[in-house]
Amino acid sequence: MIYLKSNIAYLMEKKDISKYRLCKECGFGRSMVYRFINTECMDITVKTLIKLAEYFDISIDDLVYKNLENESH
Repeated sequence: MIYLKSNIAYLMEKKDISKYRLCKECGFGRSMVYRFINTECMDITVKTLIKLAEYFDISIDDLVYKNLENESH
């Protein structure tokens, strides 16, 4: 199962950062993070996954395939 959408939202909440801040710090257009969180965006590029994984200091596999919210309990 793919957990990308929920993991991005969870990690943003955990780090207490806004969608705007994530976009700015990762160099994304403002709408990109909104699409990840608010839609079933499956056209994400590897380059974008790498940026997100590096930003959150997590592996791409964990970002996409692990349910991080359940792992933290």
